[in-house]
Amino acid sequence: MPTYRLPRKAPRDQRKAEFVDAFKTAGTIRGAAKATGVAARTHYDWVKQDEAYAREFDFAQKEFGEKVEDVMFDRIFNDPKCHHVLIIFALKGLMREKYGDRVIPFDEAAADTLDKLLNLSDKPKVRAAGKVVLKEIRADDPLGVEA
Repeated sequence: MPTYRLPRKAPRDQRKAEFVDAFKTAGTIRGAAKATGVAARTHYDWVKQDEAYAREFDFAQKEFGEKVEDVMFDRIFNDPKCHHVLIIFALKGLMREKYGDRVIPFDEAAADTLDKLLNLSDKPKVRAAGKVVLKEIRADDPLGVEA
């Protein structure tokens, strides 16, 4: 990865452009920060304060995601021993709208139907386990995310 170290007195717009270019190569904020000498915190401040920079950086993220996508498809079609999982996780992070997990809204009617089906079971352990699962599903925070 090329190093783009700029003098500290380089114009801010030039530092922003160099940071975005470095991100396109590195693919991470830390990598771009290391390559340019611009602190990650400075990048985050620019994103908050400069709408044009935020749009340009967003485009760079998508561009890098597409580069990873190109590698993924190349490996899928040309390397039968490739490690798809690493590429999948990279794409889920970089191109969340396309590859990210989707949240399915809770359907109380489906839970009620499951409850009725469990009651039809002749196995007490199945009914007991199902009741525990339903209790967790119906909880406010079933995955313990807010804990």
